[in-house]
Amino acid sequence: MKPWTRNDTKDWIASAQSRIEDFNYYLGRTVDFCEQQGIWENQKVVMCCLITCIWVSSMREENISFQEIIEIMGIENEYDEEIEDRIYSVCSEFQSLDHEEILSLLIKGSKW
Repeated sequence: MKPWTRNDTKDWIASAQSRIEDFNYYLGRTVDFCEQQGIWENQKVVMCCLITCIWVSSMREENISFQEIIEIMGIENEYDEEIEDRIYSVCSEFQSLDHEEILSLLIKGSKW
């Protein structure tokens, strides 16, 4: 195993920054999408943001856990010990769809 170098640290920081920028960008687009579609209820917007976090992570070929999702979204988790921290990914049916297509399907297929 080779030692961790300054360049390794720089690469890790650049990757983390890119990840944060991707989540911020697509969560912003999600909120814009919800506003354009007239979706104002918190539960609906949160569900769209949740699937966005999973989608962004999948597009980056990264894993994402429930704990990470709620941290990214800034949600307080009152039930830390009661919720199993699973790893989430986009289902095979959604892998070929773009972001807005997934949000549209989520909205149309929901029972809201």
